[in-house]
Amino acid sequence: METIRDIQNTIQKEDDNKMTSLKDTAKAYEPKTTMNIADLEKVDISLEVEDRTGTDAEGKEFAYKVLVLDGKEYRTPNTVLEEIKKIVSLKPDVKFVKVNKQGAGLSTRYSVSVAE
Repeated sequence: METIRDIQNTIQKEDDNKMTSLKDTAKAYEPKTTMNIADLEKVDISLEVEDRTGTDAEGKEFAYKVLVLDGKEYRTPNTVLEEIKKIVSLKPDVKFVKVNKQGAGLSTRYSVSVAE
């Protein structure tokens, strides 16, 4: 989560320590987003997975895993990890997979296949 200090730091330009207007800062602001592993064309399974924590709408903390690729975070659901585990047990030399996502919210389902 972004803190007030982070927002204040983005308002201040790095060059010459000049201040920008709130309007200009708002125009340039891009919220940090986490994409989904299914958004990738194919996934190199040798990429490192990182742990993250977030807070849900009720204020409860939860943990999730992400791949970080080109500065973007891709959420990696546990069901995807289970599917990759099955694939690797059958084909240990697999290097790439494709993740497909169907549905939304609690009814989201993922399927994983080998990609070359």
